Amino acid sequence: FHTSMGRELVCDIKEKHARVPMVSGGARGLNFGDSYQLPDGQRLKLGPEVLQCGELLFDPKLFGLSDKGIHECIFDTINKCDIDIRRDLYYNIVLCGGSTFLGGLKQRLENELKTLMVQKNIK
Repeated sequence: FHTSMGRELVCDIKEKHARVPMVSGGARGLNFGDSYQLPDGQRLKLGPEVLQCGELLFDPKLFGLSDKGIHECIFDTINKCDIDIRRDLYYNIVLCGGSTFLGGLKQRLENELKTLMVQKNIK
């Protein structure tokens, strides 16, 4: 998929089939039955990659990257702010951009942030 048409196909597959697993490693052991019809009529069988693109946002280390996950970046950023406004910031997170349309992103982000808050004893 190195052409503009190929990139458009990848974006279409991502928009229609990709989602975020509710827990880390949620793609393991799942049976994927989805397929995608290519313009020439061939069917492309989809596998765990439809979850891996969403998992990358939360656990870049699984893919050889040293970056923090989106939930850790948000958590660290909010906790650098004045303590009096942190609660408002946690309740007013705005997601925007292409990957924010992945199914399950909002729920996974909420769960991961709640887990971090419990671990760090933040109320």
